[in-house]
Amino acid sequence: MIELLLVLGIVAVIIVMATRYYGQAKMGQHVNAALQNVQAMYAACTKYRADVTNATCSMAVLTQQNYLPANFDGGKSNVSAANPWGGNASVGKGPDGTVAVTLTGVPNDDCSRLVKDVAATMTTGQSISSPDWSYGEFVSGLSCGQDDDSGSSSPTFNF
Repeated sequence: MIELLLVLGIVAVIIVMATRYYGQAKMGQHVNAALQNVQAMYAACTKYRADVTNATCSMAVLTQQNYLPANFDGGKSNVSAANPWGGNASVGKGPDGTVAVTLTGVPNDDCSRLVKDVAATMTTGQSISSPDWSYGEFVSGLSCGQDDDSGSSSPTFNF
């Protein structure tokens, strides 16, 4: 009987560890995919604006003009792209002529990691903002903040 309890205890520990690892691995995959999407939308908009003077980027223009693949919008009719968390990803004009990439429905824990990764890889950025914080505040330790009671955020990256 004691051996059975010992085996069940070991199995329970293994299950808890596997669940924790799975969650971290899934977050890493989502953040990496979102980072690649942000980089692709920024690069496409930058190229489009270099080719067309005084142009304003949008998902519709970037996919229709082949700056992004036709399937990049995830079947959302060129209005926005799907992000890894099921929310939207859109590109447009930011303040002072910057390129603004916005993601919606990003869980707060994932948002914090995404902001760090974007800041580390996108050195041309001017600001990173969300409804409750700016990048300068984030460095001081604040989180992404919440859009609503769902525990998710909508960060905007201005490059």
